[in-house]
Amino acid sequence: MIRGLLRKDWRLLRTYLLMLLVLNAASYAIVYFLMPTIEFEQGHTVRWVLTFGTGSLSAVVLSTPAIVMLAGGAFTIERMDRSAEFLTCLPPTRRHVLASKVIVVYGSVAAVVAVNAAVSYTAEQLTHHFDIQSETLNFDLFLRCAKIIVGITGAAWACSSVARSNGAPVALGLISPAIVASLLLTINYIFERSTDGEAFPMRFEDANLATGIAGFAIGCFCFLNRAEG
Repeated sequence: MIRGLLRKDWRLLRTYLLMLLVLNAASYAIVYFLMPTIEFEQGHTVRWVLTFGTGSLSAVVLSTPAIVMLAGGAFTIERMDRSAEFLTCLPPTRRHVLASKVIVVYGSVAAVVAVNAAVSYTAEQLTHHFDIQSETLNFDLFLRCAKIIVGITGAAWACSSVARSNGAPVALGLISPAIVASLLLTINYIFERSTDGEAFPMRFEDANLATGIAGFAIGCFCFLNRAEG
């Protein structure tokens, strides 16, 4: 049963999934061809280390549109073509349907982030071996971006669980970091907290991570308790 649902969700979301793969591959290609000449002259090995290290970070950033459309369309695509109502008449339970969507959406996002995280970490370790100096070859910076991606995904997922079209979930996902930042700045202003130093960026990243986790939980709850039609 679950295999059939997985195939269905793959067909529904394949455009966004393929976009996700293309944007990731394109990121590495773009970084490679735009690599400054001075770094190329240091040798091909160094150039490849810089390409993979910088490319892993840019891949996560450039994949944001595909990720937010993937999470934002998880539930809404079936509502737009009215197949969600038909699906309620079939044997699979809503829990099965939800499990399939979680695997396809979050499994794809997790795979992309995990692969790029492995590349970023490996590239950073190689910088010590080859004594390469680069601000973009920083695994901590990658993890910071990954937390924001979690927040974006969760916000789009939660909105998709109650929306009837892709517009609102995609928009909410894209602006969610700005909303989180605005709320934190407001709280800091009310309690007269300083935004200087590393404290505010760390709170911002953790707030995005918490937003993503909460968004996932809210989206699952709303879908399981929502009557289609």
